[in-house]
Amino acid sequence: METPTSTTTGLPECTSAIPDSNGYVPSDACNANYGFYPSFAANTTFAVLFALTTLAHATQMFVYRKVWL
Repeated sequence: METPTSTTTGLPECTSAIPDSNGYVPSDACNANYGFYPSFAANTTFAVLFALTTLAHATQMFVYRKVWL
C-alpha cells in the first residue's frame, strides 16, 4: 500500500509596494501595471505639445469655419 503524499501548488508570491514620488512600482509587485519608470519631464513635454496642437486645431476650426473637421 502506498503512503499518501501531500503536494502543494506554488502560487506566485508578490510584494505590495507603495509607488515612489514619480509613481514607479517595481514590476514584481502586486499592484504594478507597467514595466517602465515614468518621467515627469517627458510627461510634461507631452502635455504641453498636446495642448499646443489642440489650440492650433481649435484656431483652424474658427478660421476655416468647419466645425466637423
